[in-house]
Amino acid sequence: MTAPSDDAARAHAAASVRAALTSLPLGAALLSAFAERRDVWLVGGAVRDLLLGGLPKELDLVVDGAEVDAVAAGLVERLSGEVRGYDRFGTASVCTPLGGVDLARARREHYRTPGALPMVSPAPLEEDLQRRDFTVNAIAVALGPDPARLCAHPRALADLDGRQLRVLHDASFIDDPTRLLRLARYEARLGFAIEPHTALLAGAAIAGGALATVSGARIGAELRLLLAEPARVAALLALGRAGLLATLDPGLEVDRGLLEAALELAPPDASPEVIALAAVGVPVAQREGPDALRSLLDHLCVPARERGLVLEAAASAAPLSAALAAAIRPSEIRA
Repeated sequence: MTAPSDDAARAHAAASVRAALTSLPLGAALLSAFAERRDVWLVGGAVRDLLLGGLPKELDLVVDGAEVDAVAAGLVERLSGEVRGYDRFGTASVCTPLGGVDLARARREHYRTPGALPMVSPAPLEEDLQRRDFTVNAIAVALGPDPARLCAHPRALADLDGRQLRVLHDASFIDDPTRLLRLARYEARLGFAIEPHTALLAGAAIAGGALATVSGARIGAELRLLLAEPARVAALLALGRAGLLATLDPGLEVDRGLLEAALELAPPDASPEVIALAAVGVPVAQREGPDALRSLLDHLCVPARERGLVLEAAASAAPLSAALAAAIRPSEIRA
């Protein structure tokens, strides 16, 4: 998938990733476990993060041409632990004493309708990389005997070096509109710029109502991933700039000062994800009433405990504001 002139760059990148993996207990174990296999590759965000000099949040493997269940069972036998399989998408999760690994068979995806879950079938690794969300995530490094094997989208390494986010094809946000939220999450986490054509495609998808083709549960799951980011404030601001919050509900808004103050004043045992959700959600209740906020949280399938905390925050916002306005002494303000 990459030009012959890129061979040296690809070999250097592959060697860098494998060297970084050896410093991670689980990474070193995977290199050892698959040292004789040519069909198992480290893929996606883990490769991206290692090339950027960071630590990956998870290790994802793709198996090119073999059954995932057999590969997962062999890994469990070598490292101990347990495996869970997901037959529909040809994936498995392996939990080991050293950490968790997700495996997937290389596959192609077909979307029968915009926003639907994809239909999948086995495919070569090169085609698997073409189905991914952004070029910087379309990189795979072999774990087997050849330390110089790297397979990538043609623009992947250049975009990684240029620190920009680019979709792989023009229908990307139509096929899977949750990528719009992922775009904001990666923009905030990585500090990458959005490639101009990708920005135009995202704007067109938002204006065209692409999110309406996706279930609230999927949007809510992606939103909770965004709220779990350390850069959650920047990610929410990116959602606001893009118009995605207003698409979910006109009352959703990000008051940066309020959000940052709330997170700073929160006690150590507080959940920053819930605080952030409350900070953007409370204006819905203030403008449209508590039932509107409850309906939105239900639509996004927010878990019951978090939903209750946000609704409680909305109910107490007005009385708390009035009490603070009337407080004079520092002890009253603190209380």
